[in-house]
Amino acid sequence: MNQNSKIISIIVPIYNSEKYLERCINSILNQTYTNFELILINDGSKDSSLKISRKYASKDNRIVVIDKENEGVSIARNMGIQRAKGELISFVDADDYIEKTFLEDMLNVMSKYNVDYVTCGYNRVYDDHTEHINNDLSEICMTSYEYLNNLLNVQKGYGFVHMKLINKSKIEIMAVPRTHDREYGGFLYHLGVKNNDTSVFKMS
Repeated sequence: MNQNSKIISIIVPIYNSEKYLERCINSILNQTYTNFELILINDGSKDSSLKISRKYASKDNRIVVIDKENEGVSIARNMGIQRAKGELISFVDADDYIEKTFLEDMLNVMSKYNVDYVTCGYNRVYDDHTEHINNDLSEICMTSYEYLNNLLNVQKGYGFVHMKLINKSKIEIMAVPRTHDREYGGFLYHLGVKNNDTSVFKMS
């Protein structure tokens, strides 16, 4: 199958994120790789997040809005996984934004190395400075053992679910914890155990 025919499901859990949400959505809609669905999950927001989400959905049929009571980010992501139609899954937080070639770059690396799981570096943007996390990495493949060792290092950021592209078939065989976001480290641990290789690469 041509990689351009692969649908990527991008899952964005949202809770009171009106300040950042439009920037987040715009960064996704501006991707150079366009064959994706965007699943916006409003987790009981009390601000205008739902209104913003529906505004975008009315203009782009790739966007799906799910409105639910507040149960936490993990359950919201679970719902997104269950709803996803794509072969591949990527998670983006509502207060984050991604480079316009993010999906294209991640998919190219996934295809190049024939792996089910790709991760990359990211930036923590503050008012007065930007912190670069793992942006000095060149393309490397890691065994599951090597990946799990890196997962335990909080400073490397591998334990977060964002900045990743994952084969959905590898997620469906696992139950994602219905707890706080930090519990997703357990989810990623099991993901590493299930896969043979993980590709990590520099994000320019």
